[in-house]
Amino acid sequence: MQQPVLVTQRRWQNQPLVRERDTGSVRWLWRLVATMAVIAIPMAIYLHLHGQSIRLAYEASALRAEQDSLIEQERRLRIERARLESLERVEHWADVEGLVVPGAHQVVVIESVPPSGPDADR
Repeated sequence: MQQPVLVTQRRWQNQPLVRERDTGSVRWLWRLVATMAVIAIPMAIYLHLHGQSIRLAYEASALRAEQDSLIEQERRLRIERARLESLERVEHWADVEGLVVPGAHQVVVIESVPPSGPDADR
């Protein structure tokens, strides 16, 4: 004989799950972050300074090239000035323009007088 099964409605009341904090892994994570910062910060500073030194080296090289160019240009201009001031060139230009050499009676000699006044110091 079977006994009747009493079915009662029952509400289950589970206790909420509470997880304990694993302080060991949190400490490990913070140690890892601190170690990475100790390694990364000096490396970032080094890379920044190295990049600046490379940039300055390029700027110095460009300035040296510009200086060499200006020195060469100055040399060419000095040669050109000497060529333009040469006596042969002036005589040739005078011949082309039809100028004649003045006679002795046409030359007036002016003696130099020492400067006086506010410009005397120069």
